[in-house]
Amino acid sequence: MIDEGKARRGRPLCLRKRVVLQVVEPHEARGFVVPHNRSGSIPFRGRGANDYACGGCGSLIAIGVNLATFQNFVFACGCGALNQVS
Repeated sequence: MIDEGKARRGRPLCLRKRVVLQVVEPHEARGFVVPHNRSGSIPFRGRGANDYACGGCGSLIAIGVNLATFQNFVFACGCGALNQVS
């Protein structure tokens, strides 16, 4: 029997792949910039198989991402790094 509560929350952290994003300089950033959330919360939580980590400090900046979800997005991290998703 499937626990519907767990199914709705998405994949457990241990089953997702960690994808470290490429850090770019501001003049190299291409696409929509997702600003850093000063409250410390992660700006995107989904049900996909991947987690995006900052290429500068390693902090998680998106959880449960399907790889095709974000094209040409740049995630700003609290460490100051701009992380390009191509």
